[in-house]
Amino acid sequence: MQPGLRPARHPAAGAAAQRRLQRRGQGTANGAVEHGLHSGRQVALQCLDRRSGHCRQPRHQRILVEHRLGCGQVGHGIGRQGQRDGQGGGCVGHRQQIGGRGAPTRAVEPRPRRHHHRRMKRIEPGDPIVILTGAGISKESGLDTFRDAGGVWTRVRLEDVATPEAFERDPDRVHGFYNARRRTLADPAVQPNAAHAALARLERDWPGPVLLVTQNVDDLHERGGSRRLIHMHGQLDRARCLSCGAGHPWPGDLAVDTPCPGCGEAGGMRPDVVWFGEMPLAMAEIEAALAGCRLFVSIGTSGTVYPAAAFVHQALDARALTVELNLEPGEASGVFHIRRQGPATRLVPELVEALLAGEFPKR
Repeated sequence: MQPGLRPARHPAAGAAAQRRLQRRGQGTANGAVEHGLHSGRQVALQCLDRRSGHCRQPRHQRILVEHRLGCGQVGHGIGRQGQRDGQGGGCVGHRQQIGGRGAPTRAVEPRPRRHHHRRMKRIEPGDPIVILTGAGISKESGLDTFRDAGGVWTRVRLEDVATPEAFERDPDRVHGFYNARRRTLADPAVQPNAAHAALARLERDWPGPVLLVTQNVDDLHERGGSRRLIHMHGQLDRARCLSCGAGHPWPGDLAVDTPCPGCGEAGGMRPDVVWFGEMPLAMAEIEAALAGCRLFVSIGTSGTVYPAAAFVHQALDARALTVELNLEPGEASGVFHIRRQGPATRLVPELVEALLAGEFPKR
């Protein structure tokens, strides 16, 4: 067991029951999920069955501990290609330790917090807003999602095209995958939709700060009019040189022998996107915005990829109102104050209209 951690206590368990739980491996770091929010933040532990990934004792109470995340067994590894813009070291996120080191990362929905059921305060003009968008907002523009039925990861293994190791092993295959996605994005039929336009309008007309954080690597938000925008997973229309570290706009194809426009070195140009195992971008700015926001809105994301899946919990810690807009419930839907299901092209304009009219949430 890691220093500072103790087993989750069953409500009806005494000392003997606690010893039995420890002997079974429950409540230990080897059979637990850690939801890391950053160094010094709260970490929620939940006892899990090694095979199914579900809690064997649903009534167990989660414990909250002060924990400092680092590059250890729990968390995402950060390799040479993941260290950019001074970002490296401690990882943000969680690794489910079922199947040992290297097991795929997936989210587990935590129990809703008690304060969710209090009377919700109306959002006032000028209140700080943070919005997170995922692949669902671009789906209606003609771009595939990733984890839905028929999504990208049902047709290709992410381990083959979306990790630093895959690029080192077979750069031609990785370049082919991203070149095809770049060509799809350049198709004249792929255009920003009503949801993109509504978010740009909110940024323009809201009297307070609005930060748009997207997990998408497309440029539909920019083309839709958004200006204050963070691409936490990078951008498909940019390339980065592994030799000199410089990034460059790149709307066309990349190949193994493509030289860097800056240093002239060939063989080191890669898509400027964040692969699995690499640190997402601008996390300090995102966390600062979440700590001060009054409204957090999640749009079109499954809630399965960390650290973005933890943003709702950080917003709740800041006592913000939380809203989920999605076609179907996500992994963490139960923790949101307000959950609405439907297409983003309908739900997002409705939300923006209500906010600008001073009528959200409605009584």
